[in-house]
Amino acid sequence: MKVEALKALAAQILEKHGVASEIAKMVADVLVDADARGVVSHGLTRLPAYVARVRAGVLAPDARPAIIADNGALLLLDGGNGFGAVAGIEAADLAMERATKYGCAWVIVRASNHLSMLGYYTRRISEKGMAAICITNAGPSMAAWGGKRPVVGTNPISMSLPGTQAPVVADMAVSTVARGKIRRALSEGRPIPEGWGLDAEGRTTTDPEIAMQGTVAPMGAHKGYALSAMIDLMTGVLANGHFATGLRTATDRSGVSGVCFCIIAADVARLPDADGYLERLRAFRAEVEASADDPTVVHLPGDIEDQRASEADRDGIELPPDIMQALEGLRED
Repeated sequence: MKVEALKALAAQILEKHGVASEIAKMVADVLVDADARGVVSHGLTRLPAYVARVRAGVLAPDARPAIIADNGALLLLDGGNGFGAVAGIEAADLAMERATKYGCAWVIVRASNHLSMLGYYTRRISEKGMAAICITNAGPSMAAWGGKRPVVGTNPISMSLPGTQAPVVADMAVSTVARGKIRRALSEGRPIPEGWGLDAEGRTTTDPEIAMQGTVAPMGAHKGYALSAMIDLMTGVLANGHFATGLRTATDRSGVSGVCFCIIAADVARLPDADGYLERLRAFRAEVEASADDPTVVHLPGDIEDQRASEADRDGIELPPDIMQALEGLRED
């Protein structure tokens, strides 16, 4: 299905379930962008859970973020328990606005929901010529290093810089993989690779169901846990929002998610020698490509996702059958 048709379908489903048109289009754009870039675990597969949370009354469908504290280049927003995509887009745009004025801006948001792919927001900023960082906490799915019970989330991070054709964007969970990939393996009935998940006793497993009942494995052992803890501290704890086991996962309908995140934007054009940045970026890429016998097998962060997005624009997106079936069910519901 063509990208724009998928966005229209997602927006139609959201509007049918009480979401205002403008907000529905924002959420649809974020989710379909994830699918277009091959990040299926954060795309339209998330829409049924979003709708279920709206129906359960634990996600406010028309909420917009409000400024709680404004210190110029440092702001705190309350997401009003609305869609993460809405808070993320508005926080990114506010960060750019303040970075234009002050050179750099840090926007913290509390009381939000699942953001989908963080690279959407950092790319949005770097397309305007700025550097960006986005971090978010998430429902507990990872144990502290040495522990067994989930206490912190996969807590992803995205960083981006302006590029020659498209921004350079890194986007990753601090677990070995995003928990959504384990969830996808479970729905598709296939095992997960060794090292993705742990059982309730902290032992590695290839069974996605056991991994979902246990914990995800941290990236780089204790280093991944340390990154997750710091991201939770710099979002939920710093913002006086939800953190650690006070958060709920995106599929939990028992209460508000309480997601907290922050977006940092920097107007790097103000730096000395900024005019030569793109040439230095080209030189960096050339060194990366020269490091392999075949330069086509090495990339800068975001290259592969950009290629997938170009192919999606040309050829459309083929979603897994179970996702399409779920979407059709929501449209007809």
